[in-house]
Amino acid sequence: MRDRNTALKRRLRVAERVRAEGSVRVNELADEFDVSVVTIRTDLGYLEERGYVIRSFGGAVSARGLRSPRAAGAASTSPAADEMLRVHQRLVGWLPGRGTVFLGGALLAQRLLPAVSQRPDLVAVSDAPAVAAQTAIYPVTELVLTGGRYRAAEGICLGEPDPGLAIDVAFVPLNERTLADTATGRHYRRIAVRADLCCGVLADALAAEALTCALEGLDIVIVAPSLTVPLTATLAASGFAAETADETAAVFSRGRATA
Repeated sequence: MRDRNTALKRRLRVAERVRAEGSVRVNELADEFDVSVVTIRTDLGYLEERGYVIRSFGGAVSARGLRSPRAAGAASTSPAADEMLRVHQRLVGWLPGRGTVFLGGALLAQRLLPAVSQRPDLVAVSDAPAVAAQTAIYPVTELVLTGGRYRAAEGICLGEPDPGLAIDVAFVPLNERTLADTATGRHYRRIAVRADLCCGVLADALAAEALTCALEGLDIVIVAPSLTVPLTATLAASGFAAETADETAAVFSRGRATA
């Protein structure tokens, strides 16, 4: 019982450290608590299962600390923000084992990069320049930025990857902010057409007309639970059928096998 209490106290202290600092390294925690790196990895696994952290290569980052590109370390402030976080965490299961993955949008790219860093056979492509700084904490085998005209409001560049670069899987954000502007919408539709498999991530309510346009070129749509019922008819009209649904997200597919 004493050993169990000691482990729980250490995990609480680790969780508080991650919450306060935004990220931690396994080796540093092992030295601080005078335990093995294996023990710390077990602690981080325990905390990840409970939604406190997202593990990465050599450490972990606060799950709540990735609320926005400019607010690493800050807690999410609303049920909608928490729901979006869970949707983004669900995307980790769709990362391919190897190849090239496109991470669209600053927030989505920042949340997926820790998982990408654990897969040495993946090349990351992103339209979010801010994600380059994050590779200092979560190193990836290769990061390709799209370049082009920068849109500060969204934190993205509207250029395209080199035409010779094949994109195996693309994740693109679907929300009012990115799709209300036609240039941004066209940017993501061009990416969708290039990808072998394109996954749209819908965590904000969209008008039916805007959503129908945004679905062009997508193979899979992952939808926040609160939006599943009101958007099912629009998705069905565009050829998407519900595959799976749980408390984190619903998955709709346009005829391709889901992961």
